[in-house]
Amino acid sequence: MKRISIFLREDQIKSLNKLADLKKTSYSELVREAIDYKMFTEFAGPSDIEILKSSKGLLKDRFKHDMSSEEIVDHIRNEWETRIERNKKQ
Repeated sequence: MKRISIFLREDQIKSLNKLADLKKTSYSELVREAIDYKMFTEFAGPSDIEILKSSKGLLKDRFKHDMSSEEIVDHIRNEWETRIERNKKQ
């Protein structure tokens, strides 16, 4: 960690001190948490949950409904290996 100086309003300092007492932590830790939250919510890419939600149902029409997950993986792996072999020959 690196020490830095920032300017805060008096009301911010009072609020931070009260919250730090309630949470049994330092206001420095609260400031770090607030920065992490702001950086994550405004500048981060899509979350794992968003990625999963956007891919929901992606393969639903590609396989038979009675296939096991192992069969689906084997099927995808075989397709991939076939493509690799085909590209080697070109």
